[in-house]
This record gives sequence, structure tokens and C-alpha cells, in this order.
Amino acid sequence: MDSTYGNEDQETYDAGPIPGRLRKCFDLVHLLPGIPGDRPWLVDLHEEDQLTERTPNRNKRKLLIGAGVLAIPLAALAWWLGSPLFLDTTVDETFPVIEAAGLPSTAPEPISPPIAEDPTEVPTEETAPPGEETTEPTLLLGGSFTDADSAHRGSGSAAVYLLEDGSWVLRFEEFEVTNGPDLHVLLVPTNDSVDRNLLDEIGYQDLGKLKGNVGNQNYEIPAEFDPDGPWTVVIYCDPFHVVFSTAQLSV
Repeated sequence: MDSTYGNEDQETYDAGPIPGRLRKCFDLVHLLPGIPGDRPWLVDLHEEDQLTERTPNRNKRKLLIGAGVLAIPLAALAWWLGSPLFLDTTVDETFPVIEAAGLPSTAPEPISPPIAEDPTEVPTEETAPPGEETTEPTLLLGGSFTDADSAHRGSGSAAVYLLEDGSWVLRFEEFEVTNGPDLHVLLVPTNDSVDRNLLDEIGYQDLGKLKGNVGNQNYEIPAEFDPDGPWTVVIYCDPFHVVFSTAQLSV
């Protein structure tokens, strides 16, 4: 009886990994009267044990899939934030009025009176020929870009011109600034040092996104611009509220 029972148990226990101590409990239960010999409830325990073994593998697969799904947008965000630090965007816009006349893409230089050869002659200013209107803009304000700090650097010139149609334009020449994500060009009514707190306090005019961190470029100024007030051009990183470079404008 014992040997036969042992053989039957061996076949039943091979169906799944049951701990040794638990086997002994099953052996004792089997000896009790009224317990069926086929013991179908043991099969349920085997299946439950196998399901428990498969569950960790399923969880690992779910974690790997979830990590892969999250990695794609995170990689895109990292590229958007980090790539400007290693890449330059270069532009070279011509001066607005000169562009229409087909002349070189440099801002006009002030015209000096001619030097008279005869000391007794009085020099006169050059005027446009009759019937022709001058299209040269008027330079009102100018300044040079400076570094905001050791990590955010800028150089080049900024100038405000009054065009013949009464509009205003902000002109950058030989401009270069540290690149960054979503940089904007701001006109701030101050000649003091500019930071985020000051911008929130006194306000500013946003002239739009920086067209390029290198090169000559133009920006339209709103009609309500007052050239008599103090102004500073600020290159500003909008997502992180960081000043990259400033240029204080003066007559």
C-alpha cells in the first residue's frame, strides 16, 4: 500500500513545483477517510502556482513597453532643449528700405557735408535732385549687445530706425548670441539691469521669436513705440525665464 501510494503521489506532484513540507500535508490529508483519491483540487493548486510564476514576467514586459513609450517624447524634449546649445541658426536680412531699392544690405551711414576746396566757400549739405524723394531712414537709438553672464553671451549692435512711412524697425548687425530654446526679442522700457523680476514689474514689448542667433536681422516695432523713453533690447529664453543678452539703447 505504501509503495503504491508513493508512486501515485510522485506522478501527481510532478505536475507542478509544490514545496516538500506542503507535500507531507497533502499526504496526511489523503490518509483521512472520505478524501477522494484523485484529488482534483491539487491540479488547481498546480495551475495557480504556475500562474504565479508567469506573473512577474508579464509585469516586466509591461514595464519595458511603458518605458519605451515614455522614452520617445522624453528624447524629443531633450533634443528641443539641448540641440540649440550645439547648433547655430544664421540669418542675413537686408535693411528694409534698401532691400526695395536693390542696394547693398547694410544700414545707411550718416551723410557728411562736402569739404570746400576754396576756404572762402561755405560748404552746403547734399540734397536730393528735384523730383526725387530721399528714402534713407533716420537712426534714432543705438547700442551694443553685452553678455548676461558667463554662460549666456552676446555681441553685435542694435539700432532703432524711423522709416519714411513713419514705421519703426529694430535692426541687428554683426549679431551673435548663445543659442537656446524659444528665444524672444524684447523691448524693455529701462536702462537698468534686466532680470525676470524686473520684466514682470515694468512690462515689455515682445517683438517675436529670435530669427537666428547669428547674423543681420530686422524686427518691426509697434506704432505706439516712444523713442524718447529709455529702452533696452533683451534676448530672452521664454520657457526658462532666462536673460541671454542685453543692449541698452541711447541717442
